[in-house]
Amino acid sequence: MSSASSVLLERDVEQRRLERALVAAAGGAGALCVVEGPPGVGKTSLLRATARMATARGFQVLTATGSQLETSFPYGAAQQLLGRRATADATASSTAYVASDRLYWRVSDLGEAGPVLVSVDDLQWVDLPTLRFLHHLARRIPEHPVLLLLGHRPDDTTPAAARTIITDLVALSPTPLRPALLSPAAVARLAELRWERPVDPPFVSACLEATGGNPFLLSQLLSELDARSATPAAVRSAAPDGVRRRVGSVLAGLGADADALARAVAILGECDLPLAAELAGLPPDRAARTAGQLESAGVFAAQVHPRFAHPLISNVVEESWTVHGRADAHAAAARLLHDRGAPPGQVANHLLRARPMADPWVAAALRRAGAEASGRGAPEAAVTLLERALAEPPPGEELEGTLTETGQALLMLQRHAEAAGVLERALELARGTAREVDTALVLSQCYFHGSRFDAAASILEEARSRARTEQDVLLVDGNLVPLGLLDPARTSATRTLLADYRARAADDRLDDPALLAIVGAAAVMAAEPRTTGLRLIDRAVEQRGLTAFGPHAYGFGWAIAGYQFSSENGRAVALLEAAIEQARARGDAQSTAYLLCYLTTSLADLGRLADAEATGVQAADLLAGLGESHAYPFALLDALLARGQVEEAATRLAGVQRGGAPQRQAVVSVMEGKVAATSGRWRDALDLMLPAGRQLDELDLRHPDLAPWRQECALAARTLGDDRLATRLAGELVELALGTENPLTTCRALRTRGVVAADEDDLRDAIDALGDHENRVEAARTLLALGELQRSRGEVAAARDTLRHALDQAHVAGAHGVAGQARSELVAAGGRPRRAALSGLDALTATELRIAQLAAGGLTNRQIAEQLFVTTKTVESHLARVYAKLGVRGRRDLSGVTGLTHEVPPV
Repeated sequence: MSSASSVLLERDVEQRRLERALVAAAGGAGALCVVEGPPGVGKTSLLRATARMATARGFQVLTATGSQLETSFPYGAAQQLLGRRATADATASSTAYVASDRLYWRVSDLGEAGPVLVSVDDLQWVDLPTLRFLHHLARRIPEHPVLLLLGHRPDDTTPAAARTIITDLVALSPTPLRPALLSPAAVARLAELRWERPVDPPFVSACLEATGGNPFLLSQLLSELDARSATPAAVRSAAPDGVRRRVGSVLAGLGADADALARAVAILGECDLPLAAELAGLPPDRAARTAGQLESAGVFAAQVHPRFAHPLISNVVEESWTVHGRADAHAAAARLLHDRGAPPGQVANHLLRARPMADPWVAAALRRAGAEASGRGAPEAAVTLLERALAEPPPGEELEGTLTETGQALLMLQRHAEAAGVLERALELARGTAREVDTALVLSQCYFHGSRFDAAASILEEARSRARTEQDVLLVDGNLVPLGLLDPARTSATRTLLADYRARAADDRLDDPALLAIVGAAAVMAAEPRTTGLRLIDRAVEQRGLTAFGPHAYGFGWAIAGYQFSSENGRAVALLEAAIEQARARGDAQSTAYLLCYLTTSLADLGRLADAEATGVQAADLLAGLGESHAYPFALLDALLARGQVEEAATRLAGVQRGGAPQRQAVVSVMEGKVAATSGRWRDALDLMLPAGRQLDELDLRHPDLAPWRQECALAARTLGDDRLATRLAGELVELALGTENPLTTCRALRTRGVVAADEDDLRDAIDALGDHENRVEAARTLLALGELQRSRGEVAAARDTLRHALDQAHVAGAHGVAGQARSELVAAGGRPRRAALSGLDALTATELRIAQLAAGGLTNRQIAEQLFVTTKTVESHLARVYAKLGVRGRRDLSGVTGLTHEVPPV
């Protein structure tokens, strides 16, 4: 006799499509398939049937099932797929994106050994971090022998963030499978299989009316009837609440042991039988016997670990508890799992459903799980766990720490207002303790990232007044001084404080690395002689161990800026490369993004425009993924403009969030002005940049390269015929630049004055000032300006020579925008420019150049893919184009290509 429950009726179309997907995946063409529909329609049966087909075809099968009990357990479903150890290793010390990428590579590695089926059922109950990983995998799956099969039913109770990802996953599936409800013929066939005799059409119609053709509900209805009672009247009598009645009847018939074991499994979810037995209070032999009885009755699925045959059955059993009884059972399960050495997240998942009882152990367990979740790139889960810990609540001595950690998790989610409220409570509790300064620093960062700049500085000023030790004062000032320097209302007081620290540094009485770096960088940015500030920055880095992490992070950023504005970008790049490598090893995506912004500036100042573009794009994308709006690689826009990508620069600038600190607002305005000037909108450029420049002067940020508003405004004013304004700005620019002793800054300033005054001597002095500096972009621009002047004076032969030289320099630098201008001028001077290069390094895109450099440096395709967060096939495709453009046969020839020798930082 065939079992009705083992037959898949009217699912031939779905099975054929899934079989074709398996065949394609086995051939290397991976795919995503989603099976979607209401409860009981047969999604799980299709997934299990596909798993059997995959096993028969030699696939490695990875399965997971979402559970309402584990939606707050970070990477719980990933752990089902890949195992506890592999998942823990991939997600340790990680952000969400890095963890997803590491898990993706785990699946990729499995695919190297043979085809893989990744099957996840009840997607609507899968935890958010695992959903992010599945989304990451789905977008890369076509390049691997992997079939990703997802079973999903729409559920209004699914959290909004999870629902968004699921919606995108369904959209990524070419054509989601939506199994239809059963037809009358299928209903009749199932009844005939169960009773081995035909059934009447009126009975079939009654079954359809009662169940809507839902396969699971139909099977439950048929189980409640027998062949002798197969009448429409019997169906109508049994149909209302059929599943609940049948499950209750089965449990009552099997006795108290069955009820206790079923309730234990409803609390624990799929688990080992000994664990369920212990929670149920049953000895192992009775538990094993009872589990067999529940399986025979169709309550449990036929498998080694106890699990309900369908979520609807689990719901019925769980609903038979009182609210308090269910909560207390979860508390008991948490204790039991803890005693068995379960991970903190699994223990806490049950504590979330227990009643707050002011139990210190519960609060501590939830806090441990929250810290683990934060460290694994699951801040949403961390907030849920820590807020539940606060509801317990923790004992007095633990409350402040729990509040602080909750605030930090909220900060990771960019929920600044909520984080501020929590951290303010933490600071009140920390008053008068050794933790007060540390808590104040976190709250200040929260205010800053929430654009509450005055509050950020005020809380530090208060912390400074209450600091217990000199070390605490230095720690506060390392964060307070940078804020004060950028706040017009605090500039005067901050400069006084800065002067005191500068005097102490001059007498070698200042050891704090952050303050040494800030004092030195402030001198550089005020356009003082470069050596003055460099000595202090060098001391901070070389003698005092300044790092990019922890309380000295502000100081590290200022040190890098000091090196950049002193034209010491070689030192800056070396420091940034090391820091980026550390940040990547720590899984610290936010620090990585900030450091990449700094690196973009250094690469642009070195004239490495393609590198600057590739690095800047990665920084911008990473910041966008983090939801971080207070930083941006503005040098990326400079690189794009120099490379002639004006529309791309304008588009990216339009996406930059406005607001923020005054200095940042000014920089954004200057960039808007530069894009306007490049587009020929000179009046707009002037109107945008002049007010921004005045604001920077008020902040004593006078270094000409910080935001080159004087240079751009002088050129715009000259074009608009305002010679007086142009002359004044150019004169101020040269005076400031000469004071910096920076060759790059001096070149730019002299070139600007030379253009404004039509002074050939200034232009030649600008070329001399640049000397053998690596930045060939500025050389090309200066030669272009000189050639334009020569042509305007009728010195056509000299102009042609100069412009050809400018064109060559622009080509070397990859400055296609400058090259286009030089070519136009050369043609106007009667010259014949060489045909633009269509091959060689000049023809490589920024991404192609980056991949070629990494390959030339000895990295494998896999290593390149991991560093750039792309797939190996993406790397292979780029390298194929690189080989064609460079005219080389393969990877070994890259090391001999001139121009691929720059070291590229790990990113």
